Amino acid sequence: MVRTAFAIVALLFILPLQLWAIDFDELELPPAGAHGGQMLLGFFVTTGFAAGPVIRAEDDFVCNSTYTFENETTKLIELAHLPLSFGLNYEYMPIDYLGLRGKLRRIWVIQRSTFGSEYENEREILYSDYSFFIGVAIHATNRKQWDFSLTPIIGYSLYQYKAVPVASQLLENVSGDSRKGNGLVYGVELNTIIYFSGGLFLSLGYEWMRNPVKYSEVINLINPQTDTVYADTSGGYIDTNSVVVTVGYAFSN
Repeated sequence: MVRTAFAIVALLFILPLQLWAIDFDELELPPAGAHGGQMLLGFFVTTGFAAGPVIRAEDDFVCNSTYTFENETTKLIELAHLPLSFGLNYEYMPIDYLGLRGKLRRIWVIQRSTFGSEYENEREILYSDYSFFIGVAIHATNRKQWDFSLTPIIGYSLYQYKAVPVASQLLENVSGDSRKGNGLVYGVELNTIIYFSGGLFLSLGYEWMRNPVKYSEVINLINPQTDTVYADTSGGYIDTNSVVVTVGYAFSN
């Protein structure tokens, strides 16, 4: 059911009514840059780092905890969090300097131990979601081969969150507690865009996103080594700070 709904939303964003007006002859022309009537369809990937109350709760839970390997080496448990995502975005510029953007995303926040390259590290998924966004892109140039854009975005996510996934693998009598939910997601994206002949464009940018995590039941977990109780809260959020790489095609009507 969720996949079907997601596919429908994807079609609404990626194949809007304006596509009927594409002039494919323009693919042979020199790059025209951003301008009114242009459409941009692209595929993006992101990677970066994560922060926020949920990340702090994970770090606090394992603070001062240790893990002993088979060679009897004991190391402190410390965590790193890596957000990875990919998706599609579509933008239509009704006028110069202004675009209306739709974006579909699949994201994972991967939690891993940091014992070092000489030791086996645990890797687990802390958070994942399917989400879609809308936003208004403000462009800095008109019909130039290079461009800058700033896009505040807001959207909706269907997420899954599992508390202390790595600690569950390293500490005895600890089992991660999963939650599912949905809610608003918002952020901002800043891009540098280069247009090439044939319609190709390449974009490199920075993205900040706030991903709320809400649940009705408090997660009841205790660290058996330190007696630390997992954050007594009904939720929080994860901030992802990412580098965004987008490649796609620009068309004009």
